[in-house]
Amino acid sequence: MKRMGLIFLAGSLTLSAMSCSSYSLLGKSSVVGRPAGWSENSHGKDTLPDYARVFPQDQVKKMEITLSAADWKLMQENMTQLFGDPSSQTGPGGMRTPGNFQPPDGFQPPVFPGAPGATPAPSVSPAPGSSTSPSARPTPPAGAFPGAPPGGGGGPMLENGEDPIYRPCTVKVDGVSWNYVGIRYKGNSSLRSSWGRSLKMPFRIDMDEFESEHPEIKNQRMYGFKRLTFSSGFSDNSLIREKVTADIFLKAGIPSAQTAFYRIYVDYGEGQKYFGLYTMVEAPDAPMLATQFKNPSGNLYKPSGNGAKLATFDQASFPKKTNETTSDWKDIQALFAALNADRSDPARWRAGLEQVLDVEGFLNWLAVNTLIQNWDTYGRMAHNYYLYNDPTDQRLHWIPWDNNMALASSMGGPGGAFPGLPRPGATPTPSPESSPSPRSSSSPVSTPSAQPTPPANFQRPGGPGGGAPSLELSKDEINASWPLIRFLIDDPVYHARYTYYLAKALETAFAPAPTRMLYQQAHSLIRPYVVGSEGEQSDATMLSSPEAFESALDTLNTHLEERHKAAQEFLTKYAAELKMP
Repeated sequence: MKRMGLIFLAGSLTLSAMSCSSYSLLGKSSVVGRPAGWSENSHGKDTLPDYARVFPQDQVKKMEITLSAADWKLMQENMTQLFGDPSSQTGPGGMRTPGNFQPPDGFQPPVFPGAPGATPAPSVSPAPGSSTSPSARPTPPAGAFPGAPPGGGGGPMLENGEDPIYRPCTVKVDGVSWNYVGIRYKGNSSLRSSWGRSLKMPFRIDMDEFESEHPEIKNQRMYGFKRLTFSSGFSDNSLIREKVTADIFLKAGIPSAQTAFYRIYVDYGEGQKYFGLYTMVEAPDAPMLATQFKNPSGNLYKPSGNGAKLATFDQASFPKKTNETTSDWKDIQALFAALNADRSDPARWRAGLEQVLDVEGFLNWLAVNTLIQNWDTYGRMAHNYYLYNDPTDQRLHWIPWDNNMALASSMGGPGGAFPGLPRPGATPTPSPESSPSPRSSSSPVSTPSAQPTPPANFQRPGGPGGGAPSLELSKDEINASWPLIRFLIDDPVYHARYTYYLAKALETAFAPAPTRMLYQQAHSLIRPYVVGSEGEQSDATMLSSPEAFESALDTLNTHLEERHKAAQEFLTKYAAELKMP
């Protein structure tokens, strides 16, 4: 079985290949029925979540993941069923890649370990300043969100909403092991685009996913946490956007998941392999709800699909993540009714909306999200947010999610959410006549050789029907298909609050000096594990070159300066509205 890697953010995760039967070698306590090494502090459900240990901000921990060769193979076969043969980049039934994207003529995608006909890939770690060689690795069209329908629709990865399968593994961090942990791939565009391109794919773990088969791990937790997700840094040459965006939101007082960097090592029967640097993200779960809200027992929703635009109610677009057995969507239906009610009496309309939604919290998020430019969320795409109904005030609260496409001036082009990709209308860079295959170069990461142009019928997300071709501070580009933005911005009282939160963010959460320091600290922290002797390897990276990582920090700082200038000009125009406290 060939190798394939998984990377955990800002702390290192190691997955070792171990058969299910081999777990018995770890031993079990005959007294309490728990595995050897189990303690209530590290493994128990009732312990308080240890954020400092699990989400360290000043180090990059190592996580080791071990699973059997058989389970590894099952995961790859399942991905092939869901997304097609990685060597052909076609989906089930011969479906083309999302967006009908066609790779350059003659392109030969890499073959993943475990796939039929796979061959070993070189594992060479980059050295600082090392030279790079051309790569035939394809990249999506500028602004493309593979798998997303035109007009900004969200929705599940597949039409039937099927997720990749969970398989058991052992997770080890700081010398402590957790057995029979469920692991599966996760994501939408990041997963689709990584499959057939890199071993570094996003994934998640569930500490007690297999408690039915292994009751000895019932209610297993990792220092109080049940579910953790790992972002691969897809489309982000800096590899810090996911984390620093969450930090900015938290500093602004916006409920957000905690994050940390991890180094992920995986062993699926052939020894440990470095899958790269990941950002580990807290799942919106009991610890987060208990920490950031007054009452953690309410309904949590993860909207996705046409209904998630909040224009027309669609129950299927609001899957519950808590209280799943209770078939009741009255809180969501109340939001739709209040938001889309008659607005001829603005004061009455505002009062009705504020009874069911934390409007101030949403306007705070909208201001910060627009200021930093976050391209893959509400207003452009109908997904990547949660709604939580806190029983204390019986209102829905906005929680941002999946921020790897934030802090970019555009969807494509240098510094965009797809760095290095041409903007619409740009001239593609011709590929060399003799470009080596993705696996033929000894360089760990290499520069793209071909910039494919979109098909004739390709539409950028937010095109017809989407109402969001850009991210303007005025929000003039937003139409009524995104009513939670359009209706609030059209209301003079709410518009004044929006500009207030915008001005506040300029001086606090997104202030130039501390934000530059935030970027620099994150960059310096992860650099040894991205480039250099301990850096990412050629078959387990999303980077085009080591230089792309090094220059990404300057790109972020330039974007910071540009957004401050734009915001100051915008606020000068609307200075009168800032008098409201």
